Amino acid sequence: MWPLQFIGRYSRDGKAIPFPAATEKGIQVPTYGDNATHWLCDFTVAPNGDLYLLRRSEKGDFKKPYDTARQVDVYGPDGSLKLQGLVTGLSNGASDIEVDRDGAIYVLEHIKRKDEQVPAWASGIANPLSFVRDQLTPYEGYRPYPPDPRGLVAQEWGALLKFEPSGGKVDYLPANQFEGCDYIWEDGFLHKGGVSFEGLVWLGPGASRVVAGGCRCYSGRFDQDGWARSFVPQTHRFCVGVVDKAGNEITRIGSYGNFDSAGPDSAIPVPDIPLWWPNWVGVSDTALYIADNANLRLLKVRLNYHTEETVETR
Repeated sequence: MWPLQFIGRYSRDGKAIPFPAATEKGIQVPTYGDNATHWLCDFTVAPNGDLYLLRRSEKGDFKKPYDTARQVDVYGPDGSLKLQGLVTGLSNGASDIEVDRDGAIYVLEHIKRKDEQVPAWASGIANPLSFVRDQLTPYEGYRPYPPDPRGLVAQEWGALLKFEPSGGKVDYLPANQFEGCDYIWEDGFLHKGGVSFEGLVWLGPGASRVVAGGCRCYSGRFDQDGWARSFVPQTHRFCVGVVDKAGNEITRIGSYGNFDSAGPDSAIPVPDIPLWWPNWVGVSDTALYIADNANLRLLKVRLNYHTEETVETR
């Protein structure tokens, strides 16, 4: 509920179900700053019923997205606050959260490997212009989009992070300092520096669109099934990646297709799963749901298996 910043609970028929330990309106979310678009929070309900909230921290500064901008708090099923700062130091680019049955925490973040600032699949993009992103001169309030498309990909390319159930912390080195760090932060003003972690299990395959800071309205949203497989949007690649709980990308779903590609009876019947701007996803045991912003449609993709067997329960 925005901009009041309460989390409400409702039944399947739309009736409010109050939290016994929260306000009448719901769980009140702490907000800081003078710009509502930077207050937006993400949350998920864990399998044990706890609510994990990814929100802006007291120290957050949207002009410095790498400056300890966001954190994870935990509320009980009754709406009571159980723990503040289970994960701290997340950037303002952190855009979604999930929790598996073991209590491990997954977050989409604008952090990447130092040796893969431009993803490998984008390194061969044909363009007559050189990769001049680091030669641009930014100024206050301006987020330049470089002429080489690889620069745009890099600016909106992040990763899925997995933290221990006990939580974690992200620490940042100042701009242009990378000593001893395998990962980097990067903001919307062409600054970058080293990153280190506490409690990180793995930094997984890439994800997009994960903006570095500022308005996060169109940042990607991922989802997770009951086997802790994460379905992660890769908007600039026109697909959704599927990542297992060990951090391996086991498959990708979808490929480029515009509005005319709409199934076997459409003007352009290929590909089977056409995507132009897959940004938000949801998943159940049997289907993947993809919000394609550019094609202005919601796709339902059946999740099948190569081998299936139905057995009798006893």
